[in-house]
Amino acid sequence: MPRGGNKELIGRAKNLKRPAAIVALILVTASVVSVSLWFFHQAPREVPADLLKLTGDLSRHVPWYCRFISARHYQAIRAGKKSWIPQRLLNHADLAVTTIPWDRAQARWKLAQLGTNAWCVIPDLLAALSDKDFEVGWSAANVLVRIRADEAPLFESCRQPLAGAKTAVRPLMWVVFYSDEFQRPYNPDARRRALIWLGACGPGAVSEMPLLAKLAAAQGEEHDIRSQAVRVLGSMGVSGNGATPTLKGLLRDPEEWPDVRGAACWALARVAARDPELPGLLAQALSDSKARLRIGAAESAHELRILREESLRALKETLNHKLVTVRCESLRVIGAMAGNARPLRDDVNRLIKDEHEAVRRSATTALVKIGG
Repeated sequence: MPRGGNKELIGRAKNLKRPAAIVALILVTASVVSVSLWFFHQAPREVPADLLKLTGDLSRHVPWYCRFISARHYQAIRAGKKSWIPQRLLNHADLAVTTIPWDRAQARWKLAQLGTNAWCVIPDLLAALSDKDFEVGWSAANVLVRIRADEAPLFESCRQPLAGAKTAVRPLMWVVFYSDEFQRPYNPDARRRALIWLGACGPGAVSEMPLLAKLAAAQGEEHDIRSQAVRVLGSMGVSGNGATPTLKGLLRDPEEWPDVRGAACWALARVAARDPELPGLLAQALSDSKARLRIGAAESAHELRILREESLRALKETLNHKLVTVRCESLRVIGAMAGNARPLRDDVNRLIKDEHEAVRRSATTALVKIGG
């Protein structure tokens, strides 16, 4: 557009009748905004050079021939034989075998200490997570859980390439079930975050279904870890159909944690959508006294396109819950229902004046999605 073009269009718009002028001004504004957004999306991702170096050190491999030379040399020494490898070549191999893992460990710790300041390299970390070298993938998994990458604004867009990725599963499973480099179990928060990323792998994690089903049913585990394990089972889709008995057992147990039962509703809608028992189980859950269970059942019923009236009634009740997290979760589900949740528009609109900012934000987002 030539210089001064917008001013000329605005000047013409002022000479038009009022409705036409409004339309013209809207079109001019929309064109300016669209061009600005285009340039914004075309701009390259700016990552500081020091962070690029750290991700490079994290992803760097020890050359295979260095491993081969070093292993052959020490194998000969242990057997009491003379090594045929020249000393200069051996020094080069030993240097690579020792310094590259050391640099990777240093990069792992430095990136973890940066916390949210390392969010700009999440795409690089996800590429490393899917690396065929387990040490590289495990290092990336450590950083992702420690910088709380699942809370980043770009989480939804970054998780999509992981769908079906089998190589990313093993490093994440290690964080969930095994120990860190100091032989200490990972803390519950790190394990829960690893499960969130594991859920992004979807059917790629189906080989670990028995172990995850056992974790979901383990009474000695933290309930938030168990509920996230249930969601991983659900993310497998029909590939996780073998976990249906476990999920039904969790949903039917009245003594089970409400968030675990709600997650079981969500998972069953994905792994056993055609199960004839599922509508009855969801109807029973929608009338339960536990708010989180009703929310999970309402979300599942919406995805299956059943029990609409019962779901809206349950969500309307949870909007008045005393816990902020429950109100926010209910608003998230209402937003996901979009136009189907219009009967609740007035109830959502009331929460725009809620005393808690998180609720006000969730209500605003839900209203936008509900529309009309």
